[in-house]
Amino acid sequence: GALPGSRGSETNQHALYIAGLPPDTANVHLYKLFASFGAIRPKGVHAMMNPDGTCKGIAFVNFLDEGAAQAAIMMYNGAVLPDGTTLKVAMKQQKSAAQ
Repeated sequence: GALPGSRGSETNQHALYIAGLPPDTANVHLYKLFASFGAIRPKGVHAMMNPDGTCKGIAFVNFLDEGAAQAAIMMYNGAVLPDGTTLKVAMKQQKSAAQ
């Protein structure tokens, strides 16, 4: 069974995978971009960083609500940033519990 206090995969139920971010992206930028769509889980914004402190171009944003996640996908998936890169925003692939 699950440990007390852990809700298993539910915590990532409405997580978004974001790719195509510029190297200067930080968690605070992502929070500002995505918070307008709805409530984000505590510690639910995570930009993947290189050892030198630059963003790898990938991040995850974990919403409390599926509607908020879907709205963010509709708004930002395929959006072209000022530097010419195109964002990819999709639901994060769930790891199956059967592994």
